[in-house]
Amino acid sequence: AEVVDRNLIVQLAGDDPDILTKAGEIVQHDKSVEAVDLNLGCPQKIAKRGNYGAYLLQDTDTVVKLLDHMVSKLEIPVTAKIRRLSTDDETIALCQRMEKVGVSMITVHGRTVEQSKLFTGPCDWGIIKQVKQAVSIPVIANGGVQCRQDALDCLEFTGADAVMSSEGLL
Repeated sequence: AEVVDRNLIVQLAGDDPDILTKAGEIVQHDKSVEAVDLNLGCPQKIAKRGNYGAYLLQDTDTVVKLLDHMVSKLEIPVTAKIRRLSTDDETIALCQRMEKVGVSMITVHGRTVEQSKLFTGPCDWGIIKQVKQAVSIPVIANGGVQCRQDALDCLEFTGADAVMSSEGLL
């Protein structure tokens, strides 16, 4: 079959290192898959019930263990998407720990898990800028982008390597 999508990153969610790694092993040899991402950003209620997504960020040691396990077992790069933790220092420390275990790229959503749907509030690009300055791996900025100019402004302000946007641009 012809490969249509290039530079595809498969995003996984879960809290079991063996299951996450097994899922990564299934997709890692697909020629269109460049990396596997651990979703630590989902703020939906189903993620809370299933103990995955942004709800795992309450236990940073578990997050680091999951990522370390994935990095050590998979043959392709492992990336992660997070949300801002309750403090800048906690967020930066987690990103530095993620880099230390071999995560290849981090996407930072500048809102906490509590800031979703009706309670979104402003996105904190400042924390994304701080993370970018604190790690040497690529950082993708996420949140607060409603149009092309927002994306350009975000890149300029944060120094991020790229911008991720979804609902705002739809």
